[in-house]
Amino acid sequence: MAKVLIIDDEALNRILVSALLTNAGHQAVEAADAIGALAIVRADPPDLVICDIAMPTKDGYTFMRQLRAEPEARP
Repeated sequence: MAKVLIIDDEALNRILVSALLTNAGHQAVEAADAIGALAIVRADPPDLVICDIAMPTKDGYTFMRQLRAEPEARP
């Protein structure tokens, strides 16, 4: 079982992906934006991140650059 962080500003998208992952036996964790997602990564890093690209405040590319710079995100 993997812990998967789903980042999307659309709640319906998060719900759908979360349901699919949960039904497959994984733990789904959701964030509505990149700022909340970084807080989740710092507190309890996921095994996998699924990230929307077009989000307000920070886009997915910016989030991924910041994620790669986080020591907690490294294996």
